[in-house]
Amino acid sequence: MSEPDRMNPTPQPPDVSQTPPRATPPRCRFPRRLRITRKRDFEHTMRGGVRVIDRYLMIWGRRNGLLDTRLGLVVGRRHGTAVRRNRLKRLIREAFRLSYAQVPRGLDLVCAPQAGAELTLSVVRASLLRLVQRLEPALTSRGDRQRSKRGFISGR
Repeated sequence: MSEPDRMNPTPQPPDVSQTPPRATPPRCRFPRRLRITRKRDFEHTMRGGVRVIDRYLMIWGRRNGLLDTRLGLVVGRRHGTAVRRNRLKRLIREAFRLSYAQVPRGLDLVCAPQAGAELTLSVVRASLLRLVQRLEPALTSRGDRQRSKRGFISGR
């Protein structure tokens, strides 16, 4: 190489075989189809559904006849300021989003945090899965009883 070539070397393309492939991050969304948005749906779930409770959460559940399981949140003023209430809602939404694959399909779930409980993502996620497991048999047996009262053949 001559002296001017060393001063301005031609840039070489990077060796692609040396760089690790980039993994595209998963979409971290909570689409509208997975939310309970209508007052009527909240009321049907809370009045006509099954309720399960533990130290951290209270969940009302009901079959919705859809392919997706939807989540509704109820966080009252007793939980503190708007900042704290919004944080609790974000925490529960994220736990639901991360646990969605383990939750049975076709349910409406209305979730309310218990007052005074210190919640973390791992605690909320474990509580949500545990309560939904308890909810599923209750919905099945309740649905069978309701159908038999109306004159339909029981699923048992």
